[in-house]
Amino acid sequence: MTQKLVRVAIPVPLAQSFDYLWPLPDPLPAPGTRVKVPFGRSHHIGVVVEHPASSPIDAHRLKAATQALDDRPLIDPQLLALLNWASDYYRHPLGEVIAAALPKALRQGKP
Repeated sequence: MTQKLVRVAIPVPLAQSFDYLWPLPDPLPAPGTRVKVPFGRSHHIGVVVEHPASSPIDAHRLKAATQALDDRPLIDPQLLALLNWASDYYRHPLGEVIAAALPKALRQGKP
């Protein structure tokens, strides 16, 4: 059985996005959708940036995403592409760039 994976940009000072298993029976959240994921000893609100076919991390080491916070993407594909470009151009972590583009309530996981 193929694992469902989501790649999530988390607002942390690391220049990478992180892969998570999607264990829920719901369909995969679209890119631009906020999700709650475990990170270290806490949980963070991140944004799905893609659905990778595979991960460089072994599947048994990947953590599972907790929940999708939105029914549909808050960030459309064009804005996600622009934020990704800004992250590359300014050499700043994508998760922090996306977080800066969202209002505070959305960064905190509120509707």
